[in-house]
This record gives sequence, structure tokens and C-alpha cells, in this order.
Amino acid sequence: MMLLLRRFLVEKAWYFIELPKFRKIKPDMNNQLEQWLLFIDDYDRRLIKMAETKNKTLKEARKEMNYLIGDEEVRRLVELREKWDYGRKMDIRYAKKEGKGRAKSRENRNSEENA
Repeated sequence: MMLLLRRFLVEKAWYFIELPKFRKIKPDMNNQLEQWLLFIDDYDRRLIKMAETKNKTLKEARKEMNYLIGDEEVRRLVELREKWDYGRKMDIRYAKKEGKGRAKSRENRNSEENA
């Protein structure tokens, strides 16, 4: 667990962006990172619309977000699906760990019997 946590923290690039400071600068509309920051901040609708004209993926993300936000039942279903996916991944991880443990104990028993 600690190795996994360490790998997550060390092997990633971390960026801390202070949105109030970002709002004070004039964003470069050709820079994809700044386009996405405008989208995340959701502060200036005019700039967001400009970013969406330059970045089709951003425009699709806005459509998807509006769809998900607009319908409470869809949001609930998405949340349930995410919980199910997470639970399934955890079940698989546990089963693999459990299987490895059983295989090791079987190997130990076999080596003791053959000795």
C-alpha cells in the first residue's frame, strides 16, 4: 500500500493553479491548458465560448457536463455506475491477492511434502 501511494505521489507531475491569479491574466486562447483552466474555472462565459470554438474536445465536454448536470436521474445512474466499477476493481484486486496467497501456501505444502 505504501509503495503504491509513494509511486502515485512521486511519479506524477503535480501542478497547483491558483484560479484567482489565473483570472487576472489574459489567457492565451491557443494554449490548451489555459483553455481547460477556463472551462474548469467557469468564471467568464465569453472566454469559455471562445475556448470552445478553438477546442472541439472542450466543447464536447461542455455538452456532456450540461447533460449530466441537467438530469438528476442520469447523475444518479452515473454515480451508481462509478461505484459499481470501483467495487468490481476492488473485488478483482482482492481475488488476485487471495489467489496468490493460496498459490504460495500450496507451493510451501508441496515443497514440505517433497522434502
